[in-house]
Amino acid sequence: MKYLELVLVIVAIVILLCLVVYVSLSPPVLVVEFACTPIYDVPGYLDFYTGISAHEHYASYCYRARTEPECLGVDYYNEARDDFTTPDGRPDCKWVPAA
Repeated sequence: MKYLELVLVIVAIVILLCLVVYVSLSPPVLVVEFACTPIYDVPGYLDFYTGISAHEHYASYCYRARTEPECLGVDYYNEARDDFTTPDGRPDCKWVPAA
């Protein structure tokens, strides 16, 4: 009985060592996180009593996007007019590696 227990412990140790060696020799996995950011400048916090600007409001749609298609589908800003009255048919956000 003691012999069988010893063999099982030795087999378990060998398996564990093989797993450690395998993991240590595996190439590292590079994970690149992405973020959706607006293409236009978003002014900083101005005044507590005035609320947020249109730039800040529409930029929030970029910040909420979690996928590239969702990010590139945001279109409220009209770049030529520098306003939010009519979309210009171009994405308002860009999908970039997160800092």
